[in-house]
Amino acid sequence: MEPRTTILGLGAAGIRTLTYLSERSPREVSLIGIDTTPARPKAPGLDHRIALVLLPPADGLDETGFQLSALLQQESLEELLDEDTSLVILVGDLSEPLVKGTLPVIAQVVQQREIPFLLVPVTAQVPPESTLPTYFNGLLLAAGELSLAGAESAPPAESTLRACADRLELLLEIYQPLSPAVSIDFQDLLFMLKKGRYFLLAKGMGAGPERSEQALKQATEQLTAVPHPALDWKSSLILLTDGPAKPQTIGEQRKAFMAVKKFFTDRGSELQHVKVGYATDESLADRLSVFLLLAGQPIPRTEA
Repeated sequence: MEPRTTILGLGAAGIRTLTYLSERSPREVSLIGIDTTPARPKAPGLDHRIALVLLPPADGLDETGFQLSALLQQESLEELLDEDTSLVILVGDLSEPLVKGTLPVIAQVVQQREIPFLLVPVTAQVPPESTLPTYFNGLLLAAGELSLAGAESAPPAESTLRACADRLELLLEIYQPLSPAVSIDFQDLLFMLKKGRYFLLAKGMGAGPERSEQALKQATEQLTAVPHPALDWKSSLILLTDGPAKPQTIGEQRKAFMAVKKFFTDRGSELQHVKVGYATDESLADRLSVFLLLAGQPIPRTEA
């Protein structure tokens, strides 16, 4: 059975991100928007939309108020997550009271169904680990842009939302490639969710005699641009996709493995689990693409 993924977009930023995703991704996913405007029509590309019933006062509703509003709509949430749902991804601006208030309610529904739960902030900045909720399986970070210093106060720009949609599409590509991948499937992603709390995703593309070097350089540069050092990386999924004009070689697969191993070693981490898969995409011709998904845990702080 094919894995079924439900992506929830919370608030205006989350819904806009899903709209961008729907414009480019042909994969089978269910896109659901949750906001507070009953009169607003369903956004383009969404399969469903839930309008939270606001408790008075509607203006300036705080986190607790949104949580109570979400509780009133809990039955609607339960109806949209059917028994075949394999993964729930929640997208939103973590600084919004609507997102912070509805997260616990959604998490309760998801946990009751024992469905893996991945959180994807639309902004590059996310709250410190000590303030993050504990009820999600993992958090997908923005490679090259990450800062754990605090939450952004201004609404995210459209370019930021498009970048978030790009990350979501890459995540889907890992376990739902348009051409079936060999040796990587949805169970590998579930294994990663059990091993890590933070996730980084990167993609590189190369052509010509040095295509694997080019692709790996692009991907690892995205990973090395992440400024947060206090993560202990544990696991990785690697997906190499070639075109029909030039199939990938075992040597190229080995180079990808060694590049990931070096990334771990340079950060004082030990690569405990790695899975390499490969696929073919007719549109790539003689090019090679490399997808990297890394999982890590926060390094515990030591008291002085």
